[in-house]
Amino acid sequence: MKTKGLLIIALVAMSFSVSAQAWRQQYTNMTGTSTYVDQISIVDSNIAWVNGANGTGSGVQIKASARTQDGGETWVSGVL
Repeated sequence: MKTKGLLIIALVAMSFSVSAQAWRQQYTNMTGTSTYVDQISIVDSNIAWVNGANGTGSGVQIKASARTQDGGETWVSGVL
């Protein structure tokens, strides 16, 4: 009975480690002095879009976006 309990604990622990994923900070190439993201759209494991705005320091907010097609390794930015 003790072995069965240990086996169950080991299987539960393994399931957590298999499904765990880590967030990784990425540079989106959006310009501005205070850029923020307010929307993230994930298409699949390679393609994602982020939308937000960046400040110019003068109170003007410029809508901006960036996209990746290689799982977040590189980002291309643009202005909306």
